[in-house]
Amino acid sequence: MGTVVRYELPDHSVVWLNSGSKLRYPTVFQKDNRNVELTGEAYFQVERDESRPFLVHTSRGCVKVLGTEFNVRDYPEEYRVVTTLVNGSVQFTGKDKKKVVLKPGFQVIADSLTGVSDVREVNLREYVGWRSGLYVFSHLTLEELMRVVERNYDVTVFFANEECKQLVFSGDLQKYETVEHFLRFIETGGDVRFVVKERTITVYKK
Repeated sequence: MGTVVRYELPDHSVVWLNSGSKLRYPTVFQKDNRNVELTGEAYFQVERDESRPFLVHTSRGCVKVLGTEFNVRDYPEEYRVVTTLVNGSVQFTGKDKKKVVLKPGFQVIADSLTGVSDVREVNLREYVGWRSGLYVFSHLTLEELMRVVERNYDVTVFFANEECKQLVFSGDLQKYETVEHFLRFIETGGDVRFVVKERTITVYKK
C-alpha cells in the first residue's frame, strides 16, 4: 500500500509526499532562492523567507512562494498540474509565461492538452485530505477514482465494461490497510463490483 512520506527540507520547510511521487531538492539551498522539482503530488508547509523565494518546478510551470501552505499535483498520466492554496499566497507561472496569483481556497489547473490555465474556488478537503489518510471525492468518475487506487495500493485496474469508467462517485473514504476494504465501500455506493486477484483488479457492472 502506498504511504504518505514526510520530509523536512534544509530551510526547515516541511513536505508531505503522496503515493507515486518524487521530490528533488539540494542538500543546501542557494542564497537567493529555494528550488525543488516535483513529480506527483505534495503538500508544502513553507518557512517564510522574503529574501529567498521557494520555487516548485513542475512539468507545466512553476509555483513561487515566500511562506505558505499549498498542494501541488503533477502526475504524468493526468496531463495537467493542479495547484491548490490553503493559506498565504502563491504565484503560478505556466509554460506560456502567464502568471496567476492565488487566494486561499482557490486553485489553478494548467492543462497540458489544451494549454489553458483555469482558476476556480474549491473545497480544500477534497484536495488536501490525502495527507491525513482521507479521500474526499466530489463528482469523480470511476476511471479517475481507480487511478487513485492504483497509485495508493500498487495494483493494476482493468474495466470489463467501458461504461463503468464514466460512473460518478461522491463521498469521503478512509485509507485502509488493504485494497479490499477500500473497494467494498465503493461497491456499496455504486453499480459496480470488483474482483481482486493478486495485484490485479477487474471492474464489472452489476
